[in-house]
Amino acid sequence: EPGREEDNQRAFDRLRQGLEAAGSSPASIPLVLQYNKRDLPAAHSMNTLRELIPAPPHDEKEAVALRDEGTLDTLKTILRPVLRGLKPGLTTI
Repeated sequence: EPGREEDNQRAFDRLRQGLEAAGSSPASIPLVLQYNKRDLPAAHSMNTLRELIPAPPHDEKEAVALRDEGTLDTLKTILRPVLRGLKPGLTTI
């Protein structure tokens, strides 16, 4: 959302710091970034968002929650590596 760039960068920095304090890092966990409010006329382009929040290799999803677009896909993308970690070979969601 335009005007929230610094807030988003600070939030991602806090995530990184919290993981490091716990002895981990964003690069060591499955990471999915969901870009919300993609229906707003002033929404940043995906390229701009990628530049604003540099992240380790990750999945990314676009979402419009009011139309229920992208939210279930994001959840499935998050669950796949979690379930694989619980039971190797499990990939169907």
